[in-house]
Amino acid sequence: MTRFKRRFVAAMGRRCLVLLLAGFSLVSAGRPSPSAAVQAAQDQLQAAAKTDEEAADKSGCFCQTNLAAKQQTVENMQEQLTQLSHDIDQSTARNSQLDIEIKMHKDELDTSTSALATANALREKDLAKFQDESQGHTQSIDQLQQALSALSFSQLSSSIALTKHRALIAVRKVARRVTGGMQRKQLLRFQRSLGGKSDPAVVSGVLKQMVGTFSRDLQGLKDDEIQAKNRHEGIVSAKTQEIMSQKKGMLGKQQRLAKSKVTLGFNKQINERSGPLLDANIALLNTLKQVCKRSEDSFTARRDAVQAEIEALSASQAALAGASFLSVGGREQGDGVEKLCAASIEIQEQSWKKQAQAACKQARQGSKPAAADAVESLESDIREAQDEAARKQDDCMRDVQGAQNAASNAASQQSAEANFVGSEQQSSEEQLRELTSQSENADKSKAAYGEVVAAQQKAAQAFRVATSQGQESLKNAAGRAAVPAASKINEAISQSQKLQTEADNFVGGLDAQAQELSGECDAVRAAAGKVMIPLRLMRADSEEDAIAIKENGDARIHAMSPKCDAGALGAEVAKLKGYRSMLGKAAEGLAWESLR
Repeated sequence: MTRFKRRFVAAMGRRCLVLLLAGFSLVSAGRPSPSAAVQAAQDQLQAAAKTDEEAADKSGCFCQTNLAAKQQTVENMQEQLTQLSHDIDQSTARNSQLDIEIKMHKDELDTSTSALATANALREKDLAKFQDESQGHTQSIDQLQQALSALSFSQLSSSIALTKHRALIAVRKVARRVTGGMQRKQLLRFQRSLGGKSDPAVVSGVLKQMVGTFSRDLQGLKDDEIQAKNRHEGIVSAKTQEIMSQKKGMLGKQQRLAKSKVTLGFNKQINERSGPLLDANIALLNTLKQVCKRSEDSFTARRDAVQAEIEALSASQAALAGASFLSVGGREQGDGVEKLCAASIEIQEQSWKKQAQAACKQARQGSKPAAADAVESLESDIREAQDEAARKQDDCMRDVQGAQNAASNAASQQSAEANFVGSEQQSSEEQLRELTSQSENADKSKAAYGEVVAAQQKAAQAFRVATSQGQESLKNAAGRAAVPAASKINEAISQSQKLQTEADNFVGGLDAQAQELSGECDAVRAAAGKVMIPLRLMRADSEEDAIAIKENGDARIHAMSPKCDAGALGAEVAKLKGYRSMLGKAAEGLAWESLR
């Protein structure tokens, strides 16, 4: 079976060529003929159906855009809240560890400070002892030197016994001052040596020996003092450096702990307030799903009702025309020719427009089978273009999804140089932008759905006008038509009533839907605003620290926006679908007309 014959078979089931013969029906009593009344009702119905299809396309675009975006928002928020809870647990554990470490540092610092104080106290005690002993040795040496001077003077006189006596007195004074065991024993030995000596030279030698001993001991004390002083200074320097390092480490951890506790408090507030925001987004997503499903289901039902009514109207036209259509079929160009030529005007692409215009010219010249084949080929080309546009639209949606994921990942990445304060500020900025976007998108969704509702109400009104006027005309036509035609007309009236009932039922719930969706959008915006409060405080708290730590500021990471336009591609698919619909109707009409 050729494509031409397939078109013919399809046309037989859906419509009648007799629509072309409406102008030849009789007119009685100044009223339009039944055939003309049926044709007028069908024209009105098709115009209303076109308005309804445009509203459905608008609703479909709204649903496709908002469902995908809101689903992604919910998934992102669930992931972020999970990560935030994990971060809170980590921060709590880290703060506990810092508390323990700070306490250990404090204990170590106290120990080091106490050790330094003890070392200084011991040094002061040793220094005092050295000063006392040094002073005693100096006084002993001075007294012995005085005794030597006296002895030297006595050798020039006859009072040797007196001089010896004075030397013994000087030695006794020195012995009383000296408390050390070895030195005291030496002094006692010198004293006994002096007691049995009468020779001034021997006494002088003993005193000189005593002076030498005390001088060596004094030098030893001084040498020991120098070593003790150097050793103490080394200990003090090392211990002071250790204390400074301990203080610095403890101070750094105290600052980190204080900052971490503030951040932890903010994060807990964010976590508590993000829960209601997630719930609001989930509620809005569920409402969107219900709204979109109801809209799609109702449109499908209305489209089927329109098709059923058109088929009934076509059948009634056939019954009205009877067998006479074959005798007048060649007098006028058919409906298929006009639809084809109308399609050639609507098509915008030049190559397709030329093909459609050529087919239109063939059809007007009487070559309807060739025109039908040309339309078939053109429709096939457009179908391929439609499939390609649909593929690009799917790819674009994936690119949009990928760009959103990339933006989320990029927002969580931090520069290698970024420190704790900088990353905190960047994170708060990103979350604020995301929350601002959620709030703005909620307002946009509410406004966009208002436009959808207005379009759907307009379509319902168009159906209401078309069906009410059409039913009146069809009832008059049924009253003047033969029984077979009247039966078909009454069937069309019944389908018209079903269509209007479906449209009224759908539009009757639109206001409630709009109010519910508006309330959900407002809830998202309000919850987002509450989450922003601790985020703004966190940003303000860390802003000065971030500037001080990073003089050139944090590097901003922006996700690359996809280059495709999903909305434009969707419109392209819808446009090509419309071309195919017009060409399909034209081809069916040509198939009928070619067999007349």
